[in-house]
Amino acid sequence: MTDQIRVAIAGYGNLGRGVEASLAQNPDMELICVFSRRDSASVTLLDRKVPVYAMADVEQYQDEVDVMILCGGSKADLPEQGPYLTQFFNTVDSFDTHAKVNEHFAALNDAAQKSGNIALLAAGWDPGLASLNRLFGETILPESNTDTDTQNKQIIECSLALGSNFEFTARVLVAYARAVFRLARSGEIGAKTVFDVAPGLLSPKSPSQLRKELL
Repeated sequence: MTDQIRVAIAGYGNLGRGVEASLAQNPDMELICVFSRRDSASVTLLDRKVPVYAMADVEQYQDEVDVMILCGGSKADLPEQGPYLTQFFNTVDSFDTHAKVNEHFAALNDAAQKSGNIALLAAGWDPGLASLNRLFGETILPESNTDTDTQNKQIIECSLALGSNFEFTARVLVAYARAVFRLARSGEIGAKTVFDVAPGLLSPKSPSQLRKELL
C-alpha cells in the first residue's frame, strides 16, 4: 500500500459520479479506475483520464486498489456484488435496506474473514450517520422517551437539508473509505459498520492535529 489511498468505484450512476467528484477534493486519495457492467465506451467520467474497465475483469486489479467503493443498488446489486468483491478488495457500501442489514453483514463478514479484507456496510446518511446520532441519543439520554421533572429536560435534535442525497452519501462513503484503508493497514479484517469506526479515522488530519484543532 502507498501513502496515497488508491480507490476504485464499482458502478457508475449518480452515486458513482458523486464519489468521483468527492475523491477529487481529497488529495490523500486517488481514483485508480471505475468498473462497470456497461460498455466502457458508453461511460463518461468527470475525469476522462481515469480508465473504465469491465466488471467481469475486476479480479485482475486487486493488487492495484486499496479500497473499492460500491455504488450499486441495495435491492439487487449490493447483496451479490458485496460478498463477491470483498473476496478481492477492502470494500465500502451504502446498503440501506434496514431490515436486511444483519443478513448483509453476515454475508460480507464471511467473505471478509476468508479473504483477510474489510467490508464496511451501510455507510451513508440513513443508515450511517443518522444511526450514530440515534446511538448517541439513546445512550446519553437512555430515558429520552419519558419526562422526569421540570429541572431535567434535554432534547437531542438532528435536521439535515440536502441539495443532493447522492452527493452527500458519496462524501460519507469516501470518508469511510479512508477509515477502511487505515483499519486494513493496522491488520483488522471482517465486516464493519459505522459503529465500529473511530471518528478520527475519517479525517485526513493526524491525531495530533485533531486534538489541537477540534478538542
